[in-house]
Amino acid sequence: MFGPEWTYDRVMPKASRTADAPVPRAELIDIVSAWPASVRELAAKVTAPVHYRQGEFDKLWITNEDEVIQFGKAFSGSPSVDARLLASAGHCIDFHRVGVGFQLEQIGFALRCGVVRGR
Repeated sequence: MFGPEWTYDRVMPKASRTADAPVPRAELIDIVSAWPASVRELAAKVTAPVHYRQGEFDKLWITNEDEVIQFGKAFSGSPSVDARLLASAGHCIDFHRVGVGFQLEQIGFALRCGVVRGR
């Protein structure tokens, strides 16, 4: 779940073990079977703003700029989509050196979503 060693502090991944949780077998099967066929239909139904980041060194998903752009476009019902490939991170972005910046982006996104026009 981590990128190259230079992308995280030495205490990782050991320090992240408290966040580990078993993954249901059905979910792992779904990732490679049903999910690719249903993602576009499901994503199109999302009507909330979307903030999506994919780690450059993610080993669970296919990671490249085009995949991230195409995934973002699938949220056609969303009023706004902010989808980007995040450099210098693996799957567990929060535990990488860029994690704090990523978390601040998420907070900023949430704060922007909370602004209602005309109020």
